[in-house]
Amino acid sequence: MGTVGVSTEDPDDFDVLYGELQGLSGVVVKAVPALLEPGYQGSVVDLLTVACASGGAVAVFMEIVKSLLESRRPGFVLKIQQGNVRLEITADTFEEARPVLEDLLGGP
Repeated sequence: MGTVGVSTEDPDDFDVLYGELQGLSGVVVKAVPALLEPGYQGSVVDLLTVACASGGAVAVFMEIVKSLLESRRPGFVLKIQQGNVRLEITADTFEEARPVLEDLLGGP
């Protein structure tokens, strides 16, 4: 998986995701300021960097994201960046977003 950046539209979702990922075996998560684009003010901390040490950690990460997104129905926006690749995923269900996440994160 390497390291990916994850952000959410809703600060409460960000806090929940950060809280769920902290302390998980094989997962290193840090809250960092996102790189600001011209004209964007952003919040003080609005990006999580997530690194998973194994495929099992990727699966746990995906389950946490699934749980969060399903609790926020209908619809959600999740922003993922890995290197120069930036995706904004807008979907009504996790199952709609799963193939894109798995492709980017190297999941099942």
